[in-house]
Amino acid sequence: VNKQISSITQGPRQSNFELLRILAMFLILILHANGHALGLPDAESIHQRPFYEIFRIFCECFAIIGVNVFVLISGWFGIRASKKGFLALWFQVIYFYLGIVLVLYCLGLIPLSLNNISSVLCLNGSGWFVVSYSILYILSPVLNKFLETAPEKTIRNVLLAFFAFEIIYGMAIMKEFSQGSSGLSFMGLYLLAGYLRKYGVRRLTKWAGIVLVVTTIINAGIFTTLTLFSIPAKRLCIAYCSPLVIIPSVAMILWFSRITIKPNRFINFIAASAFAVYLFHDFYLMRELFYCPLIRYSDSVGGLFGVIVAMVLVYTVSVILDQPRKLIWNYLKKFIS
Repeated sequence: VNKQISSITQGPRQSNFELLRILAMFLILILHANGHALGLPDAESIHQRPFYEIFRIFCECFAIIGVNVFVLISGWFGIRASKKGFLALWFQVIYFYLGIVLVLYCLGLIPLSLNNISSVLCLNGSGWFVVSYSILYILSPVLNKFLETAPEKTIRNVLLAFFAFEIIYGMAIMKEFSQGSSGLSFMGLYLLAGYLRKYGVRRLTKWAGIVLVVTTIINAGIFTTLTLFSIPAKRLCIAYCSPLVIIPSVAMILWFSRITIKPNRFINFIAASAFAVYLFHDFYLMRELFYCPLIRYSDSVGGLFGVIVAMVLVYTVSVILDQPRKLIWNYLKKFIS
């Protein structure tokens, strides 16, 4: 089992990081349920239901690290870029996006418009993660070479300069960084993870769990305080380039690097379809027509328990729907030289 090779990153699958990949995607489900479906708390709702709303803010501040963690895992192991790998990535995207459009059209829920057709290739502004990650994938050989050949001091200075610049200008909503959701931001995280694995693990992993908890509590406290005073908190607290998001993201991956899990076939199997969960639930048509309504309904009927059940159901369905894609791709890749 430990020889099972990841389709994108270098080396065999390690079940501790595969478990982290599963968790990161579940955090993204929470993020979209909490923010998109239920809406972030405001001052009035906090006054009416303080414990519940503060709990939701804490969940938001914890869940926001999911995207960064997903990218950091790629940087930790290094992407082994290839034509076949890039095609595999986009085949999975098209498999889900085209499948969703066709099914919804056949059910009479959407028209076969130019916007919906173009969304299959993320040409209508949707699927930002797919586009940003593709940019990272294409340039990963350059980043890998830099990590392999540059002196530690050079890499460290580049990282310090990059993140100082990104934090200032990314949080100022400069389009070059898109608040941490751009391919440029992903490259910074990729380099950071590669650097930490190569040089900084022993010095930092000891405190990773404490840093994760403390920074999340601080972030939730700041978010709550700003919201109570009706001051917008998104840019500071839940932007991907915020230091309050980057630090716990790094702490999470360092903490999981300390965990030892025997090679687990089930964990590796589920993790291999983790990206499918994002593609299935957050495609803009699915998000608007199904995921958000499902979360709202589950919240109204079963509260927090209902929402958790709904997210587990979405995760399970996504993994199941991804299995035919694997079989089709295993057949098609035989014809790709």
